[in-house]
Amino acid sequence: MMAVSLRGFPDRKTAINIKTADMASNKTIGTGQEAPMHVMNMRATRNHNLSAVFEAIREGDGVSRTEIGRNMPFSLQTVTTLSQELIAMGLIQEGDRLQTRAKGKPHMALHIVPGRGYAIGIQIRWNSTTLCLVDLAYSKIEEKLYQIEPFPVTRYIDQIVGIIDDFRVRHRDKDIWALGVSAPLLAASRAMLDAYPSTIEWKDGEWFGALWQTHSTASLRETLQQRTGLPVTMLNNPQSAAIAEAMFSPAAARMVYIMVGLSLGAAFVNKRELNQELWRNAGEIGYIVYRDRPLNSVLSVSGLREHLGLTAPQGQYESLVERALTERRDELEIWFAAAAERLLLVANFLENTMRPDGIVLGGFLPPAYIAELVRRVMPLPDSIVPDQGATSRILPRLAAARHSVESIPYGAAIAPLSSRANARFSELLGQRRSN
Repeated sequence: MMAVSLRGFPDRKTAINIKTADMASNKTIGTGQEAPMHVMNMRATRNHNLSAVFEAIREGDGVSRTEIGRNMPFSLQTVTTLSQELIAMGLIQEGDRLQTRAKGKPHMALHIVPGRGYAIGIQIRWNSTTLCLVDLAYSKIEEKLYQIEPFPVTRYIDQIVGIIDDFRVRHRDKDIWALGVSAPLLAASRAMLDAYPSTIEWKDGEWFGALWQTHSTASLRETLQQRTGLPVTMLNNPQSAAIAEAMFSPAAARMVYIMVGLSLGAAFVNKRELNQELWRNAGEIGYIVYRDRPLNSVLSVSGLREHLGLTAPQGQYESLVERALTERRDELEIWFAAAAERLLLVANFLENTMRPDGIVLGGFLPPAYIAELVRRVMPLPDSIVPDQGATSRILPRLAAARHSVESIPYGAAIAPLSSRANARFSELLGQRRSN
């Protein structure tokens, strides 16, 4: 939807109290000289509170200033001041008056203006990339697939930057705030990877291995920021998919997203807030050893490809995996049994350690494979979470993702624009103040 205290607004404990008079004094800054530390802190505080009010309006579309004020630690006058500033920035607007039973003039409803800001999400693959544009309301404006040659990693960044530039030209009339990048980020150590070598050397796997030998996550982010001039949020695929899934789940849900990708990963989302302190690499659960082998040696797309003896790379193996459901069903029975055994272990472990409202399963497998895995492990054994039929349950204990791999660029685009997913969102908002 990623470490500032305002994530999870509205929440009385997370906004920062600041006097309206102090905020007004900040307007004197602008001499071209670097501001003193206390002034910079005041600026950051003001941006955080501005972000808190904006997020409250976005999540409670049509709320009034009074309703926002009930969930903030600062005064209603401060809420009003911040709201007026957001109106002046063109980021929110007043709507119809709300009819209430309270005495006095009805309160004015507040709404964000979605078209005042946008972000681009990009999913990196070795032979293609998908870009997605979303607005401040998280509405998808356009999604475009670019087929590319698997260029050497030394030239790949040039290709990606060129694609981003082309996409931005298509939307030159829009104020694009940031870029969200999603990729299969390398989390395991070289020793871990070498301990369990694959019997098949896939071209896509070799390519990604070369990419992460040339770049680190930080260097790739810094390079893209320099080349595009946009702030970059870097996520791995499970994190992006989890953010997208959370947009279609109850806002209060605590959800674990398991991704059966080239490896096996997971992400934890609490009230649409992506947790990166708990699992900064989004849960590399694939490297948990079970029966002398890591879980991802079976429960992953790589494990499935190896089981079926498929040498075709990403972009070609998918159709072969689809056909295997009907043409190689007997061989798949062995894999499904072993994969379901490991999924059951993972689900039981996550329920008893994380106590989520629900677990979602998605990934690079065809939907029929995901559905079959869910079917084989249900019903889950008893654990500390409420039973499936409990009235308190707001998500199924285990379910297939509504949108799986195709949601990754969308989630990557949402992330920079969400205070729940991006610790620097308040800075993005603050830049619009100074502009």
